[in-house]
Amino acid sequence: MKLVGYFKAAPTEYARFVVNGKSVDAGLGIAGFYLPHRTSIELTGTAIVEQPFSFTESSEDKQEVSLQGGFLYKITDPEKILAAYNFAINPVTRQYLKDDNQKLPEHVVQRIRGTSRRITQSTKLEPLLVMADRLSAEVSAEVQNSTAIKGLGLEVTMLYFSAIVPPPQIAKALGAEYREGLLEKAADAEYKRRARAVEQERTIKENELANSIALEEQRAQLVELQGRNNMDEAKIRADARRLELAVYDGMSAEVLRAHALYELGRNAARIETLTITPEILAGLR
Repeated sequence: MKLVGYFKAAPTEYARFVVNGKSVDAGLGIAGFYLPHRTSIELTGTAIVEQPFSFTESSEDKQEVSLQGGFLYKITDPEKILAAYNFAINPVTRQYLKDDNQKLPEHVVQRIRGTSRRITQSTKLEPLLVMADRLSAEVSAEVQNSTAIKGLGLEVTMLYFSAIVPPPQIAKALGAEYREGLLEKAADAEYKRRARAVEQERTIKENELANSIALEEQRAQLVELQGRNNMDEAKIRADARRLELAVYDGMSAEVLRAHALYELGRNAARIETLTITPEILAGLR
């Protein structure tokens, strides 16, 4: 057995040399010689540590759920920790002589579990399964403000719930119900899609019919207008012809024949062949 030992703590480790129950040296990253037969060395880290957790609680409707997550913590006052827990180590192996270093995060988990239980037992299963973020926020706020945690010289820097899991048979039942809901929504969406298609087809046919009716009405109006125009044109031509012939009213046949021959003479240049029978000339005097 060595008569004199040497121990050096890491920069983030807080070490305390205790001789006969009294602290003779303490601090971060300290080093020094010691007498093994009468010196006890206590050691705790001050770096941030991540601690996972998983525990089971019950919902308001008596359904078990597994709460899974973790938290980050660090020791802010090593002297308070060393006063509350036995962190004595074997200076050679650096192994803890007791399991108090494991009890420390367990005590934080128990605080987390107590706060979580109050929330889970007042919440039904289905909403509980999707409230990991809310649970994280509420439990984190209470744990971080806990005087018991602060009294130990601890600071919980972050806390989270990564999953809230029901038993397999409940998860299977919820999954089946969810799938049925999806199928029902899909069927409803398909029905609405077909209904929209039928409605669109009906609208298209109504528009086509309305367009056809409008075209026929326009065609009827056009025919009516053309008929009126033709009648008006014929009437105008007839009136013009009557006016032309009105000058001949009261004339004798001999005068009319003479006038006709006169008009023939005026237009002789445009007449290629003209036949005058004796009967025509016989009527002239």
